[in-house]
Amino acid sequence: MLNQTRSNTIIIWYYNNKPIFQQLIRLIPDTRYERSPDFSLVIDNVQLTDEGVYSCQLLPTNMTVKIELQLLTPPRDVHIMHGSKTINDTIEMHQRDRKVVLLCSAGGHPTPLITWAYRGRHLDEENSRQLGIKLRKEFLEIHEVKSQHAGDYECMAQNGIGNPISQTVTVVVKGSPIIHKHSSYINTAIGENVEMVCLYDSNPEPRKIQWIRNDEIVQPVPAQTVITNDHHNHHNRTRLTIKNVQQKDLHAYYCKIENELGEAVSKTILGLTPGGAHLIHSNSSDGLLHTWWKIHSIQQISEMLVLYRGENVSSKQDVL
Repeated sequence: MLNQTRSNTIIIWYYNNKPIFQQLIRLIPDTRYERSPDFSLVIDNVQLTDEGVYSCQLLPTNMTVKIELQLLTPPRDVHIMHGSKTINDTIEMHQRDRKVVLLCSAGGHPTPLITWAYRGRHLDEENSRQLGIKLRKEFLEIHEVKSQHAGDYECMAQNGIGNPISQTVTVVVKGSPIIHKHSSYINTAIGENVEMVCLYDSNPEPRKIQWIRNDEIVQPVPAQTVITNDHHNHHNRTRLTIKNVQQKDLHAYYCKIENELGEAVSKTILGLTPGGAHLIHSNSSDGLLHTWWKIHSIQQISEMLVLYRGENVSSKQDVL
């Protein structure tokens, strides 16, 4: 604001170095810009595009004052990028990728704070580290890409003005199949029915799902051998059911899943001896150690031995 000016003084207003007023003469068509009697610049109905540097120049003294206009605005224009590409919905990764970096950008003033969530869960330093993910402000880095990294990633921007806004992308991880769960040994009995299960994930879809015995592919046989492929607990599942087990069925069975990127194989042995013992619980009282074990055996157990090795004993000893 200039309170006094000489008659020969010329006042020019600039916006980003472009003249917009000379004295009272508007040099641009935008009528929102006005000059007040005290030589101030007035902007009606301020828009986001009005942000920038305004300067007032006095001639002939050539004195200049600069003012930067920044608007307080809520977050806007949230984008998630991979390299120079903006991701609108889905991004494909491969298990062989050693490092993938996602960048979340957003406009607004003050500069929005960026946070990330994975599968609906906020990512902090601890749980992101457990997932093999590193957070650096607006950057999210995935190291050694695995199938567990597949899912929805949400970037949220907030700056205390207005409501937070977010953008979500879905990460699809492709690679060779992964078998998550199978039994390495199953106890059965002659005449019983038995089911062997293989839980797996495969992206792309498997082109072969096979059960193998004695280097031969097991084929379905009505009322004897049944193969079922379905889904269970968010995984794919293949099941081999053998009805009326006979001695000839007691073999090692292999579950083999194959897709265009590789294969995975798991082994299950079918036998008559009891399965492995699993310690369920233990406690000690009055100088005695109490243990509870779980053993699967269709046949009656005639004998059980518990072996132990003390701190100062080099060999195992029988307890029971």
